Amino acid sequence: MQSVSFFAFPLTAGVLALVLGIPLIALCRKLKIVSATDFRRKSLTIPLVGGLCIYLSALTATVLYGYDAKLFLFALPILVLGVLDDRFELRAWPKFAVQVVSVGGWLYAQPVGGLILERAGVNHWSAMLLTGFWMCGLINAMNMIDGMDGVATSFCAIAAAGLIALTPESADTPQLVAITGACLGFLWYNLPRAKAYLGDAGSTTLGFLLGAAAATQPLPQTGHEYIPALFVFAFPLMDAVLSMLRRFQWGSNLFKGDRDHLHHKLLKLGFSVPQALMIICGAAIFCSGAAYLTAYRDADPFLLRFALLLTAPATLLGAVFYLEGRLARQISMLSKSLIPTHLPVEPSIAPQGRKPYAVAIDLVTYYKELQNRGFIEVNGFISDLGTIVRNLPGNAKCNMAGSYTVILLFEQASSFQAARTELVSEFASLLDRLELKKTGDKIPLGVKFFVPDTPDYKNLMKYYETEETPVRIRRAG
Repeated sequence: MQSVSFFAFPLTAGVLALVLGIPLIALCRKLKIVSATDFRRKSLTIPLVGGLCIYLSALTATVLYGYDAKLFLFALPILVLGVLDDRFELRAWPKFAVQVVSVGGWLYAQPVGGLILERAGVNHWSAMLLTGFWMCGLINAMNMIDGMDGVATSFCAIAAAGLIALTPESADTPQLVAITGACLGFLWYNLPRAKAYLGDAGSTTLGFLLGAAAATQPLPQTGHEYIPALFVFAFPLMDAVLSMLRRFQWGSNLFKGDRDHLHHKLLKLGFSVPQALMIICGAAIFCSGAAYLTAYRDADPFLLRFALLLTAPATLLGAVFYLEGRLARQISMLSKSLIPTHLPVEPSIAPQGRKPYAVAIDLVTYYKELQNRGFIEVNGFISDLGTIVRNLPGNAKCNMAGSYTVILLFEQASSFQAARTELVSEFASLLDRLELKKTGDKIPLGVKFFVPDTPDYKNLMKYYETEETPVRIRRAG
């Protein structure tokens, strides 16, 4: 890049984002492209304007200064579908299909040897497949971290600046400079308390643009064939992998959002939104800085530099899970006194049927969040749950499996089905009222229903001694 435009170029993109933000916010309000009400988002008044604002600003600045804008054209389908998704809440598969088409088209346009994996020795077709898989993952990972004011926009600005520092002479550097400037300009509207959000259009489009720029960078000249640019994205990729594992473990929909991402955990641990944003930005800056040092410090041992790259995300993760563990131990002592007080727990349950229908309600994930609100909130939650259980049809027998899991047994299929419908409705209403709902699934997280002679039912029976009489729950916790 010419030095004369190095400052004017991003400044132009930033000013354009500031100026375009005003009419675009008004347009999004008029077209009702605003945040929807669900278990994660409570406001109906925040325009989802970031995608259009950043894309148009960066594209305009790139064209004005005479740089190649083809990368933005490949991102256009993702932007358009993102805007439609922000307006109409589309299903996951059409969004993923468009991402595959955009990424595939961009990969097809790359010359042989143009991908960083090819420079690292991977053959052309394998590099294409691996790069496509990684880019689609990054696009959705960027969407996942866009759950708190300023997080995704700030991270994208930091990541773009990190990629520029790694390879300032790359062909995609001008586009990265424009993206950095546009993100910084849009932050005026996106920092806490946000006046505008990125929306799916913004997070997925930025994920594509940054991923494409990283995938075509040259290898560092350090004698080691590795890809430090990818470590710039350690935070969103780490969060995405943990999210998939968590949803799989919960039995939740893998493609539906939840409220247990890293930024949510920081808020639940008592940090304010600005404090959580500063922590995440600090980790992102560390990752980009470590990637830069790793790429250009030949004297340091490779394994030492590799460990440096992992320090920030590993430290952040370790601290969060350590604090959650401490809360869990406090919660364990609290629950042992509250649950028997408010729930009709019996020392043993002996239904007449040999194979009763069962419901399990795992409370630990809600306890972790309630603990931060104080004893009164925890006590109220358990008291309200006890009222729901007592009012269920069918006279359920109640006991515990461990310290956190409530077990309800029903002798008749008819009473089980009636109780199922009422329990889902009442428990979901309780979670909504307390702002504890974590997924968009119809059945609340932690509630599972077991019918005799099914694999899940057999697993549940591991908690039982199935003798003639009585049926007694083993203490699993």
